[in-house]
Amino acid sequence: MQHKNRFLNTAVAGLALAVALAFAGDARADDYGPLNAAETLRQMPVLCRTVGIGCPISAGAYAALTGAISGDREAQFKFARLLQRGDGIARDERAATGWFGKAAEQGHVAAALELNHLRREGMAIPADEAKIAASLGLAVAKGDPEGPGRRLPLDGGVGASG
Repeated sequence: MQHKNRFLNTAVAGLALAVALAFAGDARADDYGPLNAAETLRQMPVLCRTVGIGCPISAGAYAALTGAISGDREAQFKFARLLQRGDGIARDERAATGWFGKAAEQGHVAAALELNHLRREGMAIPADEAKIAASLGLAVAKGDPEGPGRRLPLDGGVGASG
């Protein structure tokens, strides 16, 4: 009987350790900038990455983060807004600015406008301005519906063309 109890105690301890490791992660709010986001995502708890349990950020922020890391300019813009507002993730203005820069470098107009607004407020902008200008120029040349000819609402959301 004592052997069975030892086995049961060992099994319970092993299960508890496995659950603790599944939920463990050392993702910090200051690691969500473009340079560190992929590593932060990799370090998130296993259950967070697979089934969304134990995440330090909301499901919407997680989806935007994965899209942003993959290079989707709309996801980069959305993730920047979430970071800027602290919506489903810890507020981090510097990381938000970095993601606005990544989106703007790919021709995302609202991101470029937000960077301009932040620059006027005195914030240092880590984006490549020449790359932003070139990508916005390409968007105009292609007639991109997301390009600079589109009217944008004040909150940077989706606006009407025209």
